[in-house]
Parts: sequence; C-alpha cells; structure tokens
Amino acid sequence: MLGKTLATLRERRDTGVYARVTGSEHRSRRASGLAWAESLPSRWGTVKLGLLARMGSGHTPSRSNPEWWTDCRIPWITTGEVSQVRDDRREVISETRERISELGLANSAAELHPKGTVVLCRTASAGYSGVMGHDMATSQDYVTWTCGPRLDPFYLLWCLRAMRQDLLGRLAMGSTHKTIYVPDLQMLRVPLPELGEQREIVKRIREANTRIDSLVDAINQQLALLAERRQALITAAVTGQMDVTTARRVTP
Repeated sequence: MLGKTLATLRERRDTGVYARVTGSEHRSRRASGLAWAESLPSRWGTVKLGLLARMGSGHTPSRSNPEWWTDCRIPWITTGEVSQVRDDRREVISETRERISELGLANSAAELHPKGTVVLCRTASAGYSGVMGHDMATSQDYVTWTCGPRLDPFYLLWCLRAMRQDLLGRLAMGSTHKTIYVPDLQMLRVPLPELGEQREIVKRIREANTRIDSLVDAINQQLALLAERRQALITAAVTGQMDVTTARRVTP
C-alpha cells in the first residue's frame, strides 16, 4: 500500500512540473507545436533554445599528458555527477568528483562555463540535468546552455526535466547505452513566458515539490521502520527469543 502511495506521489510530482512549465492554469490556449507538449497559453511564444542561450559542450584533456592532470582546481562535471540530480530534488551541482587543471583546459576542447549554466547529460545517463553552482567545465558527455537575458536558467532546467521522456523516447539512440546527439539538441524549442512569469513558475514548482518530497520522506521513514521491525522479529524467532507458535516473546 505504501509503495503504491509513493508511486502516486512521484507521478503527481512529475505531472505538476509538466503542468507548470506548460502553463496549464491559463484558459486561453493554442497548439504548442512541440513534440512533448500538446498545448500552451495563447500569449506564450515558443523559441528555438539556441536563440535564447549559448550552447556549448566539454571535453576530456588527454590523460597521456600527466602534466595536464596536476594542480587540478577547476570543477569538472562528468557522468559521475548524475547521481546528484537523478531524483530531480537537487537543482544545483556544486561539487564534482574530479577536477581539471588550467593547463588541461587550455590544451583541450573543454571550456570554462559560468555559474548558472544549465547542463544536460546526453550519453550513458542521458536526460538528466542540473545548473552549475560555480564556474565549471564538463566532459564531452554533456551539452550546456548559458542563458541570455530572456531565459531564466532554472526555468530552462525544469523544462528539460519535463521533456526528459520525450528526449529519451524520440531523440536518444542506441539499444544498450542511450545517446542524444548534438544536432538534435540544437533543434530544441522551449515555451517562453515573460521572465517574471518564468521565475514565478520556478517558485511554484519548488513549493509543490517540497510538499510532495516531505510526504515521500515520511513514507520512506515508515517503510524503514517496518523493515527494521520485521528483521527484529525474524531474528527473535530464529534465535529462540520468540515462541512462533504463540507469537509471544520467550522470557530468558
């Protein structure tokens, strides 16, 4: 029963994000022209993402040059960071498992992206996204968007999360390891409300998600306590501390 409730809450969370980034509360609507959204508010535009944000990527400095891997201080986002944002609770990536050096950066196709840049993993853990908490570089597994003045990076983040299933189902290639190719990502279009409304949407998403996440945490805590109690009962039974015929604990 609790497991079913958890699934319902997760579905409600995803549905709520989709509803907000597509402006479901607006009555006057039009066909969106987007593969992942049926309709949008009539007054919202849809714009090619490349016109709103500078697209970039990353690279791995050659490990055959050891001097490029000394004095590594630049945070470097790789597929190892996907675990931070896999459940969509965290928006910002602030810490990375690996770092690269200034010399490695200068001698590779990697680039230093500014804080607030949005990243999307397009290879082994395709579809997961976050926002850089500092100036950072990425491996070639990521595509990045540094937003211009018309696009809030956190609104873009939640748009990417809302369209994840479409990205994986329609654009990702490969049977074992899914990959989303850069030319397809260059064609992405996003809904574009006014900047103030974008920020209000982000605020409402966070508030709704906080409520749902609190319920999920409470249920998970209950499940953990039940599992612990079950294990204690099993241990008591197999060690003779409980008479299983009467389900009463045996007094030593």
